[in-house]
Amino acid sequence: MTSKFPLKFYIQEVSNQIKLAKSILLTSLNVDQKAHYFLIHCTIIVKLIMPFVDQDSINTKKKGWKNELYKLNRQQAMLDYFHDKIFDFPQIKAIRNSFEHYDQRLDIAVQKNGFVVQGNLSIGKKFDECIVGIDKGSILRNYEEGQVVINGDRFNMPKIIAWLDLIEKHISHNPIKESNIGQITNCRFH
Repeated sequence: MTSKFPLKFYIQEVSNQIKLAKSILLTSLNVDQKAHYFLIHCTIIVKLIMPFVDQDSINTKKKGWKNELYKLNRQQAMLDYFHDKIFDFPQIKAIRNSFEHYDQRLDIAVQKNGFVVQGNLSIGKKFDECIVGIDKGSILRNYEEGQVVINGDRFNMPKIIAWLDLIEKHISHNPIKESNIGQITNCRFH
């Protein structure tokens, strides 16, 4: 494991985000909202365990290079901790990209089509029957039979939940043994 990296903070937050993602599915929100908020928490999880690192900034010591080096250390610590077990899930980068570039996709959809679809189109019908003549990039949110479409990207909710379960199981079976790193003690708020 990367020495002296405060991994415990990040693993605790991954665990918290998994709990939040799963708990949102139990709320009384409508199915679109549940799926949307669930995937936002999944995006945070992906960003925590797989940070994007601008290697060029590190190599050329551009502004912000120290932060990029820190993210590189976090990325390596996560790889060491999880042993590549959770990184073999093809949708994880798509989840992150879908939400990181949400504004850009909205801009493109509005410019291209002059409208966006913000709610569920496919209640009672197959999704592909409902989008005839509608560019998939214009669909901001749609849910059908365990499939969520966000900005034209399709995500399989049961597979994502299984991925979260895998992460949770790994965390519970592999506690981090850092003595003072990542612990807050005697904290008072006035």
